Amino acid sequence: MERNGFKSNTITIILIDTIGEKSRIEDMAKNIDGHIIQISGTYWVHKLAETIKAAFPFYNNPLLHISKEQSLQYLKDRMSDIDLSKFLTTPIK
Repeated sequence: MERNGFKSNTITIILIDTIGEKSRIEDMAKNIDGHIIQISGTYWVHKLAETIKAAFPFYNNPLLHISKEQSLQYLKDRMSDIDLSKFLTTPIK
């Protein structure tokens, strides 16, 4: 993608709760060279990190250096560091 004279790489990642048995959404994502990740899956955050890494080799994330099983405890430990109020408010300009 080129914007304002700068080139950048982009990928499409679709996060979805659950994919039904007869859904065509996975094929549709493949048709646009996209990726679809079910957030109802146990290790979806780990899968997201792997998907980004595959597209952008320079990407680094601590999840990439631990197992899927270890990622669950890592996320549990780190959740307390996130200020969720930043996602709930909109700055007034």
